Amino acid sequence: MRTYDYYCTWQAQNFLCQTKNVSNRDYLDENALFNDVNGLVNNYKGLRKDLIFILDDGWDVPYSYNVKENYPFASHIIRDDRFPSFNKSPKEKLKQMVDKIKTYGWKGVGIWVCAQGYDNDYTKSIEELKEFFKERLLWSKYANIMYWKVDWGIYCNDVKYRRMLVRLTKKYYPELIVENAMCINPVNGFNNGEEEQYKYMFPWNKEMFNYIDKVTKFSEVFRSYDVTEELSTNSTLARLTYLLKKSNAIINAEDELYLAAVLNCSYGIERTPYSTVTATPKNINFNFKCNEVKAAINYRRISPVFKRTSLRTSKEQFLDEYSFGGYWCDNVTNATVKQLCPARVSRNTSLPKVKAIKEVPYVVCCKDLNNNYAIGTFKRINYENDDKYLVDVSVKINQVVKNIAIFSNQIKTLKVKFTEDVNFSKIVLVNLMNKSRRDVTNKIIIKNNQLIINYEELTKRFKCDDNSCKAYMLRLYK
Repeated sequence: MRTYDYYCTWQAQNFLCQTKNVSNRDYLDENALFNDVNGLVNNYKGLRKDLIFILDDGWDVPYSYNVKENYPFASHIIRDDRFPSFNKSPKEKLKQMVDKIKTYGWKGVGIWVCAQGYDNDYTKSIEELKEFFKERLLWSKYANIMYWKVDWGIYCNDVKYRRMLVRLTKKYYPELIVENAMCINPVNGFNNGEEEQYKYMFPWNKEMFNYIDKVTKFSEVFRSYDVTEELSTNSTLARLTYLLKKSNAIINAEDELYLAAVLNCSYGIERTPYSTVTATPKNINFNFKCNEVKAAINYRRISPVFKRTSLRTSKEQFLDEYSFGGYWCDNVTNATVKQLCPARVSRNTSLPKVKAIKEVPYVVCCKDLNNNYAIGTFKRINYENDDKYLVDVSVKINQVVKNIAIFSNQIKTLKVKFTEDVNFSKIVLVNLMNKSRRDVTNKIIIKNNQLIINYEELTKRFKCDDNSCKAYMLRLYK
């Protein structure tokens, strides 16, 4: 089975570069990867066998003070100044890097890829770039690179370029996973070429609809792309509600891990416990929620990604807003950003019903192809307190499942109605972070083919050494 989940270095670069007073690209080098204190390959012990390790933007360019090329991006060449231990030809250097990273237990290695040619090839047409990318694909094949994260560049949002790269990959290195994307600002719409009928939505103009509809047809993976930390849930969920309707591609939901776990999207993990330097409050910074990675991976081991199923969204939509100060993106800086997203989303199952106790969060659920069911709730704005959102939730499942995973700090009671007769001999509550188990058969009411689960009471002993949200699973034994 192919692995689609990965850890990538980008956010660690953004935070840890501050400790050395260098740029995010200049941080990524041999010491950053392999030092014994906070070397990035040392992340997530016990989970690495499930993840591809991706070197992000900066791995194949010289240090910023050592640039000699006109256009240094997209070389696919490991630089001697960054990685002095790797030597010989470009493909040999790649192989040496892959082999060393895999000794730390990672499933494989991937690379960030700029959507253009390198140096003098920068100005070449898409047709003229075929030989260039053929050579790079063969280098990656020799080195056993597993994944290309194809991002920005002069052809980043060009359908012809994306199609050319996928076709070359199928011809010369079909084992490689190529991730496509649409390179956009970190919020949906909002003063960025949006059409009035799609205001604050995703997609927000006809050009985007056209690009996404075409590229997802031939893509193996399509990434939902960058978001702000403050509005990450609603921006990402709005994108997923459109992208998951594109049945040909697996959708990568980046670092919104619980959304990705519930909806069976692939993970693009960027958080790291080493990144404690931040101007962002701890309660919304994913680097302080690293135990969620454990929960997401443990659920993924029984519930893999899939495509080609139905998606339902509620008629009710939430319009959320956040006032930013200075930001790296111009249309966000000093702006009150609004985002529009369906309030409830379901995949391969019916929509959940929600009874508000306080305010209603986003509620998302999915029945996978392995007879598992997952549900999650998500705050409207990430900086808000969990106790602002308390709900009772009811769901209907059209067949008896093996497991019910619950990713939530807001659910008080969950009612699960089956359309088939149920008779469980035992029900076990599993903590998805540490895999501890507890028999809760006598604590769950079973009546008229319905489970009544006092989730708040069952999980009141939850403890965690960071700000991660709760994640549990009910194992149902017949």
